[in-house]
Amino acid sequence: MRVPLVPSYGGDFLQDCQEELARRPSRQPDHAAENRALVELAEALTGPPEAILPKLVELARSLCQADAAGVSLLEIEGDEEVFRWRALAGADVDLLGTVMPRFESPCGVVVAHNAALLFRDPARHFTAKGVSDLGVVEALTVPFHDGDKPVGTVWVFTRSETRQFDREDVRILTSLSRFAGSAAKTLAVSEERKRANEALRASEARHRFLADLAAATQPLTDADEIMATTARLLAEHLDADRCVYAEVEDDRIFVVTGDYARRLPSMVGRWSVAGFGLEFERAMQANQPYVMEDVNQDPRAGSDLSAYRAARIQAGIGVPLHKAGKFIAAMAVDQARPRRWTSEEVDLVRLVVGQCWEALERAQTARRLREREERLEFAVELSGIGFWHCDLPFGELSWDERVKEHFWLPPDARVTIDTFYERIHPDDRARTRQAIETSIDKGTPYDIDYRTVDPDTGAIKWIRALGGTAYGPDGAAKRFDGVTVDATARKHHEERLARLLEREREQARLLEQVADAALTIHASASLESVLRVITEEARRIIGVHQSVTSMTIGNDWSQAISATSLSTKYEGFRRYEARPTGKGIYTVVCQTNRPMRLTQAELVSHPAWRNFGGEEDKHPPMRGWLAAPFVARSGKNLGLIQLSDKYEGEFTEQDEAILVQLAHIASVAIENARLYDELRDQDRRKDEFLATLAHELRNPLAPIRTGLSLLQMARDEAQGQRIRAMMERQVGHMVRMVDDLLDVSRITRGKVELRKERVELGAVLESALETSRPLIEAAGHEFSVSLPTEPLWLSADPTRLAQVLANLLNNAAKYTPAGGRIRLVAVQEDAHMVVRVEDTGVGIPAEMRTKVFDMFTQVGRSIDRAQGGLGIGLTLVRRLVELHGGTVEATSEGPSRGSIFTVRLPLGVAEETPAKGSGGDLPGKGAAGGLKVLVVDDNVDGAESLAELLQLSGHTTEVAHTGPSALVAARAFEPDVVFLDIGLPGMTGYEVAQRLRTEEGFGRLVLVALTGWGTDEDRRQAREAGFDYHLTKPVDLQEVQRIVEAAAAKRKRVA
Repeated sequence: MRVPLVPSYGGDFLQDCQEELARRPSRQPDHAAENRALVELAEALTGPPEAILPKLVELARSLCQADAAGVSLLEIEGDEEVFRWRALAGADVDLLGTVMPRFESPCGVVVAHNAALLFRDPARHFTAKGVSDLGVVEALTVPFHDGDKPVGTVWVFTRSETRQFDREDVRILTSLSRFAGSAAKTLAVSEERKRANEALRASEARHRFLADLAAATQPLTDADEIMATTARLLAEHLDADRCVYAEVEDDRIFVVTGDYARRLPSMVGRWSVAGFGLEFERAMQANQPYVMEDVNQDPRAGSDLSAYRAARIQAGIGVPLHKAGKFIAAMAVDQARPRRWTSEEVDLVRLVVGQCWEALERAQTARRLREREERLEFAVELSGIGFWHCDLPFGELSWDERVKEHFWLPPDARVTIDTFYERIHPDDRARTRQAIETSIDKGTPYDIDYRTVDPDTGAIKWIRALGGTAYGPDGAAKRFDGVTVDATARKHHEERLARLLEREREQARLLEQVADAALTIHASASLESVLRVITEEARRIIGVHQSVTSMTIGNDWSQAISATSLSTKYEGFRRYEARPTGKGIYTVVCQTNRPMRLTQAELVSHPAWRNFGGEEDKHPPMRGWLAAPFVARSGKNLGLIQLSDKYEGEFTEQDEAILVQLAHIASVAIENARLYDELRDQDRRKDEFLATLAHELRNPLAPIRTGLSLLQMARDEAQGQRIRAMMERQVGHMVRMVDDLLDVSRITRGKVELRKERVELGAVLESALETSRPLIEAAGHEFSVSLPTEPLWLSADPTRLAQVLANLLNNAAKYTPAGGRIRLVAVQEDAHMVVRVEDTGVGIPAEMRTKVFDMFTQVGRSIDRAQGGLGIGLTLVRRLVELHGGTVEATSEGPSRGSIFTVRLPLGVAEETPAKGSGGDLPGKGAAGGLKVLVVDDNVDGAESLAELLQLSGHTTEVAHTGPSALVAARAFEPDVVFLDIGLPGMTGYEVAQRLRTEEGFGRLVLVALTGWGTDEDRRQAREAGFDYHLTKPVDLQEVQRIVEAAAAKRKRVA
């Protein structure tokens, strides 16, 4: 609540008011007028409470000879205190109900100081409506109280400069304020009573509606009729345009089979829940009502209003119904026009949707019961009914053959009441006798089930007997007649149904437990927690003393126990851990990826059972066995879960199904946990790679930068040559790093096309050694090569294969301490060529052998980074070898034991495919005359430096830095050759080239693309735009010279 800040109305202000009133002469009291006013007020007090305040302000205006008078009450609106004009006299009636913030109103000052105050020209200090709009010259305001607390004000004002209020006016208003306080209290009580009555009426109407709804739907059995009746009654009660009850399919589709619509079209059909907006969908899933008062003004509806427009909804209430945590139904009340809904209406819709669902469930249950009774009666008919007649008192009984059959009697048997009781099971005789006597004495129906016994075999039938008593005119019992039916099948059926029902309840309980376990498993982030949860939950749900999970750790199905759960029965074995081996009955489960269920006898006799040998006394004894595998999406075995020693009986098929389901859930969670760990590791390696890349780029940049300074200080040409050679080496090193990154990217995206030809291994090796020999010799390594006497011919891309061998040799040279040994051995094995690169270097830890070919991976990464590199060389090796249809693997005996990289490629001869040339293939060197060359690049330094180099070669140059300026320069300069960057501001290089090719006078112009993009797709796009050559930055100056010489030679031939 805001704190008042009215510094100009402190003690000085109060004093000024009092002094001003004291200075003014007071008129004489008009006691007669005052008495008449009091009489009128007293009369008003006997009338309706809402008439008191209007009478009071009318009298205040008259007695104080004011232009207007009013009463303001202090109220809470939202979180703010305000004054509301509750009565007015002499002012525009539209101002009745005007609200002013407490601390922006003269009334707030009066209440704050609890004193009558005189305000001269109040509009200077208060901007609230009702003060500044009425032209008030002077206002007199006094507080009135509820007890000691001021709760409002009575005020008068004048618009006349000559009318001045005095102490007599203060006295009159003060007197009237006491009536105002009493009237305000009376009015509050009246309004509270009115609200209570309205709430009572609303509650009564609501209860009547719910009672009428229950009465209307209670006798209904048809689901569509129940929904339609509910929708109609609710729509009529709320005066809504349409009411819809929808069942929910798969949490995302409303299925409407019936609704009630008055001023809107029917919504029968299927509607997407998401079609009504994301916020609506969230509310439905969260079991919260969704209230919209104007779809066009509500931002929650979003920009896609297709569903609202199709259903012509302008305002509405949507209430979901959830049962057992599932979104199953919803009810909507719609309006064709905006409407403000009350919380009571929303609550009513929530009640009705639940009542409608209960009515549907009740009808469905009743229908099922009715169908069951019909089936039962049909079964009774098929089973055969017998009729019996007895005169009273009982003598000889008249039974038909079917009744005698029910009692194990031949068709011609004579039957008496004694025969009847003799054939009934002894345990049923007393209650049967009692049922007969009760029916005869009280006239109640006779309906009983009893058993009849075959005296020869002891066989039993269940019989149902129904009958009644017939009475004579004197009221005496005359006859006792009825029917019997063989109920044996029905009894057995009921017993079976009871067992099935119990089984269904048990299955429902188990399914709920499995669902809870699945939620707990999926909520587990780590592999350890997943295994712990599955172990505990499996033991709890199936009810066993032992539960163990283990993960497969080797190709021989060896297992590592990851989690154990034991009941208190085996408390002493909690610390036991089995040593993993590739033997044991669990390997059968892991190899086949199929569950296994064995009784204790089957377990002991199974040939694969492992009895733990000498450790039998250390592990819990086994009693029966149930196991299920953990299987990856690829079909690979991940491990298994084993249960033993069930609380009661042997493991069942149901136990197996539950464990398989839990294992399937756990398998997904295990893979997800591992994937999370892998992603985290990849993210770590990415960060390491970025740091490495920054380091490796800075390494050559440092000598290049130093070289630039040295060039400025070079004393002679020889020293300058040495510095330039050093800088060229460092630039070449940076280019190779960038090329390696581009190679990895192109291979990963499948953009590399191998240019295979018939090639001999020795020639490829010679090319690789040209690259690797300087590094090997610089480290002082001993290097040897062993090749077969016969040449090994391959179908391969010689450049890429040489890259593979060079990368392996470079890797060996970098990771072998100075003076080590490196050996390359090539042999033929069957139809394959095998190349091994062996070294005596740092070796590979066991945990890294499967990771050395991963992107950005380096063995023994340390801060000194003695080996350097980006960790992508071996990634290129693996992917290029795989593109050739081969394999590569790394082996090592451990750290400091060296390593062996083995490449296996298929031998064979392929059709020779000539290397594909591009528009950038360069002719041989020729003599270049003085050409006019235009250089266009937004890198100013790059453009100027290239232009200067061309000028040193005797050519005339111009430079431009944007696409539009390039066109202007070309038209004015008329160049022979244009070196054109692709990524230019204003217009791309492709667009400039296309424009030049279409303009007259540039037919023999040589266009050279100058860009940092160098893929095959980039070269193709350059050719299509009209470029003759494609150079990738940083450009080789010899290539630039060759292009210019070729252009000069072509110009000379044309001339």
